[in-house]
Amino acid sequence: MKTFLIGALLVLAGTSPAIAAPMRVVAYGDSGVYGKGVARNETYPAQLEAMLRQKGYDVTVTNDGVNGLTSTNAVAYVGSVGKADVVIVHVGVNDAKQGVSPGTIRQNVAWVIDKLKANGARVLVVSNPLADVCDVASSKGAPCVKWGGLPPDTQYVVPGDPQQHLNAAGLHVLALKILPALEKLLVAKH
Repeated sequence: MKTFLIGALLVLAGTSPAIAAPMRVVAYGDSGVYGKGVARNETYPAQLEAMLRQKGYDVTVTNDGVNGLTSTNAVAYVGSVGKADVVIVHVGVNDAKQGVSPGTIRQNVAWVIDKLKANGARVLVVSNPLADVCDVASSKGAPCVKWGGLPPDTQYVVPGDPQQHLNAAGLHVLALKILPALEKLLVAKH
């Protein structure tokens, strides 16, 4: 009887299903990703993670945003993103404010998309009219979410911020806009 029980336990131990790791999403970009002027749990990556978990996704959303990041910086540091199921790319506004040509921004974003895809990630681009790269994203097979344009309503801006970074409420609106496209990529990945 003991031999049977030990054998049964060994068989069960050897055939137990592997526990799947959580899906990994990285938001890579500038201060819009970082969340300049808001608490870490109010950034749009943090809000996206909470929204996805509430919907039942086993997911982590890492905030890899840096204040002042340009598309040239994004090219230089894309290797720091690491392995991810989905990467949200959100750059270009700082370039446009510094007078970088639209062609350079577009070329850099295309290169970042190619590099991330070569590393096995699906890519979602967040684009602003100051540096609209949605057609670049589309040509690379990456969905694109447009945001911004007109100065945002003051209820959505960090008080006293001359650069009009979004506050927690504004970042919530942006997260809601990104969520459907991100969900499609997560479902397609698994």
